[in-house]
Amino acid sequence: MTLVKESVVPRFQPAFYMLPLAVALAGCGDGTGPAFVASELALARARWDARGPSAYEMTLFRGCECLPEWSGPVVLVVRDGAVESRVYTRTGEPVDSGYAHLFPRVEGLFDYISNAAEQGAAKVEVTYHPSLGFPLSIYVDRHPRYVDDEINYVLSDFQPR
Repeated sequence: MTLVKESVVPRFQPAFYMLPLAVALAGCGDGTGPAFVASELALARARWDARGPSAYEMTLFRGCECLPEWSGPVVLVVRDGAVESRVYTRTGEPVDSGYAHLFPRVEGLFDYISNAAEQGAAKVEVTYHPSLGFPLSIYVDRHPRYVDDEINYVLSDFQPR
């Protein structure tokens, strides 16, 4: 009698092979996950750093369920990288220094996006200018179960000076 040794060939187990694929696809998400936000932000900042002017004027709308002084629109004038003025369009009055941080220059908007993503906001959606890279619109929902915690920015009337 001869013994024939059975070769040990692993059986195909689909679940084993699907796990890495599922993990990889989970990172893709809906375009609002931290990795996606960070990569898009890095590309936009690079465009801004390469092509953005140091002097510009823009209208920045900040929308929120908040005090009127915390929302826009506000016209910002930036010279040599520093904000020269912030003025509410509806009243013509300057923004109080205590609220100035709510209406940042372009670099501050980049920081706002980065902080929201790093702090685990439930949703961060951003549209960037295709050639200059500055944010055209930003929507942040920090807590999906909270009502009225969303903040959005819309940047318009951007003019290099």
